[in-house]
Amino acid sequence: MNVTPEVKKAVAISDAASTHLGIATLTLRNRDSLDFYDLSVANIKRALEAAFEAGQRYEREANPWKRQLTLEEFRATKREVEDAQEALGFLCLPDGELMPAYVYADSCYVCLLEAEGEYLVTIENREWLRKGESGLAELEEILYSNWYVFQPA
Repeated sequence: MNVTPEVKKAVAISDAASTHLGIATLTLRNRDSLDFYDLSVANIKRALEAAFEAGQRYEREANPWKRQLTLEEFRATKREVEDAQEALGFLCLPDGELMPAYVYADSCYVCLLEAEGEYLVTIENREWLRKGESGLAELEEILYSNWYVFQPA
């Protein structure tokens, strides 16, 4: 049975409320005696830590490539795209001209500017690096070493 992310989230929140806060249900019942609780800071802290850990667990399951990859594993995520302009959110080349690219880990782009014989390199379209004489292997190493700067902790 496939459990949706929404259901996983609801179960994790309900479990944290029940286990750490002693709250049987998070359903609003419109009665102060049922909807307000006197809680210790230690219990609130434990519940928040449990929710944070559940979020991290979900993120690892949903995006397994975001864990610490080796350089070879990072390279193995490479796929070719015919035109990276739309994926990167801009159209800078003349109509009909394509910007072929390699994409790594769904967020790192190496775009070939054929007319200039150069590469444009970006991670999540945040910063651009223009390289001329670099080979693809060197560009992959640059991307790999900088990729984790942009990954959530």
